[in-house]
Amino acid sequence: MNALHNITKKPEHIDELVREITEVFAHHGGCWSRCAVADMTKLDSAMRESQRLNNGNFITVVRKVVQLDGITTPTGLHLPYGTIQDVPGYGMHHDEEICPNPNDYNPFRSSEIGDGKSEKSSGRRTRHSWVTTSPEYTPFGHGRYACPGRFFASTELKILLAYLIFNYDILPLAPPPQNLWRVASQVAGLKPRFRVRRKKRE
Repeated sequence: MNALHNITKKPEHIDELVREITEVFAHHGGCWSRCAVADMTKLDSAMRESQRLNNGNFITVVRKVVQLDGITTPTGLHLPYGTIQDVPGYGMHHDEEICPNPNDYNPFRSSEIGDGKSEKSSGRRTRHSWVTTSPEYTPFGHGRYACPGRFFASTELKILLAYLIFNYDILPLAPPPQNLWRVASQVAGLKPRFRVRRKKRE
């Protein structure tokens, strides 16, 4: 829901995404496929940015020390057996030093890094795709135990959002409701209001 609010806030964002969806469909014969969805790099970037801005968990990458004698970090800090540590995901995703203008929604923040038109830029695109985790981007966790279902979930949600904005005119009728915090997690605000009309096709 947050992604829908974020994307529909400015008509030019919708126009750019619809243009991309149209071009990708034409290239892939008008069929939904994993490759077609992967080529929607701007839509991917828009979803990644919305998740960064509205991260569902205040803390991420929660881990427990299971080695009996504990572990010692490269900085010399010793963590005894049973210690639970985590990453301040929300704070990190809103850190000016990591993400310029962190409180602004820039749907194409990630797609601007690489347009995927060359092998070199394709590598950059992969590193900044929605499902790619990093020490600075942890909504899906990071490392060996990052969320294994993120690939299916991202494809499913991108298809859903692409279908909606391609086939319907969606206009927010009110500012998005405030996200609701529940201890260390947040969810989209209740009772969002949109006007939805099916687009006329010639």
